Amino acid sequence: MKTAPMFLMIFLTLTAIFSACGKKAMTRKYYVLEAASVQDRRIPRFTKTLPFHVEVRDFHVTRAFDQTRIAVRSASNELDYYFYHHWAVRPPVAIADLVHQVLDRTRLFRRLTREYSITCDYLVMGQILSLERVDRGEQTLARISGVLELLESKSNNTLMRYAFDQSVPMTKDRSMNRFAALISELLFQETEAFARKLADYFHVEEVHVP
Repeated sequence: MKTAPMFLMIFLTLTAIFSACGKKAMTRKYYVLEAASVQDRRIPRFTKTLPFHVEVRDFHVTRAFDQTRIAVRSASNELDYYFYHHWAVRPPVAIADLVHQVLDRTRLFRRLTREYSITCDYLVMGQILSLERVDRGEQTLARISGVLELLESKSNNTLMRYAFDQSVPMTKDRSMNRFAALISELLFQETEAFARKLADYFHVEEVHVP
């Protein structure tokens, strides 16, 4: 009898269909780095605005992290990359955008831009050496390290450098959204510190609000 194999095929097909419907589809998720996520923080204010045009250039990111896939470190020399978790914008651009947003809020410079210009007075550039989630057993960290620089545009000479290396433990909330928010927060803090270094370089005092 051919009916038994036919019924078996129908049964297996329907089982596969209902099983697939019961599973949540795996889709890629994209995460942003943005100052808006930490906009409630107090931005440094200074006693005057400098009459300079400053351009924020795209950052140089170490090759291991210069991609949209989010990196995860499980051992000292071992990196892996999430398949379903990506940065929405490539790190060289996203990080420069965030730095620009924070510096622009300080109003330290008369004009602060992201587009390339041959008439700007100074350049803000940077290098990112690590941009990763660290998962080692029960310990999970968000980590970013690098250098922020001020350059004289005509000579391309570096006038001031600010290095940083920050890690924050993820305790209760270990979600990828929380990871992206922590990286944004760390970069926000380091850009604030860089703004203060810039003010010191140009001999501008910070306005201290009680």
